[in-house]
Amino acid sequence: MGSALGKKQAMPDRVRGAGVFFYDQARRRVLFYRRDNKPTIPFPDQVDILGGHIEEGETAEQAVVREIAEELDDLRSGAAYALAGHRLFMVYTDPQGAVDYLFSKAADFDLADVRLKEGQALLWLTEEEAERTPFAFGYNRLVAEFFGALRDGRV
Repeated sequence: MGSALGKKQAMPDRVRGAGVFFYDQARRRVLFYRRDNKPTIPFPDQVDILGGHIEEGETAEQAVVREIAEELDDLRSGAAYALAGHRLFMVYTDPQGAVDYLFSKAADFDLADVRLKEGQALLWLTEEEAERTPFAFGYNRLVAEFFGALRDGRV
């Protein structure tokens, strides 16, 4: 099952997703991933936020932990990446009423320490690089807000 933040499924009330901005404060960069290049998925080959949909009966907190475990292997432990120490950054409702819970966490790994299980590649982007990158699902404004918070020391 795909687990991109924007890859949402219909819920009884509203479509909801949960994702995480892993960041490197010292280098002022944020981790994203490039989606698979399959014409059958939304926004193929575009850059996206790590995360996915919230399943029925799950909280946003439970979903983001599950989704990151599904998307990243921690090569240091030989197990799925265990997300911990993250905090809620924002709750965003798009014009169609879909709600995304976006968390933040200082990255406690190097790219050599993790393996992406879904998508093409992990990408560290600086604010300047992100400004020039078209993000899947129109997430450019959310990414810009996160970089502003990173720049201002609010995360």
